[in-house]
Amino acid sequence: MRHPLHLGLLGQAQVHSGRAEDARSTFRTMLAVVGQRRERVYLHPALPATPLLHELLGQGADHWLDPTGSPSP
Repeated sequence: MRHPLHLGLLGQAQVHSGRAEDARSTFRTMLAVVGQRRERVYLHPALPATPLLHELLGQGADHWLDPTGSPSP
C-alpha cells in the first residue's frame, strides 16, 4: 500500500466535497509521511493532489520542491 498516494487521493476527495479543513489535515499528514519515508515522488507536480496541496497549505508545502518544481532529493 502506498500511504502517501492514498492520502493524496483522500485529500482530493475532501476538497471536492467541500471539506477543505479536513483536506488540509490530510495533506499535512501526507507531507509528514512523505518526509518520514523519503518518498518525495508523491509530491511531483504532475500528480493531481500536488496543486491542491499547495493551494491549501501554501508556503508550508513549498520546501518539499526545488526551484524547478521537481521533488527535492
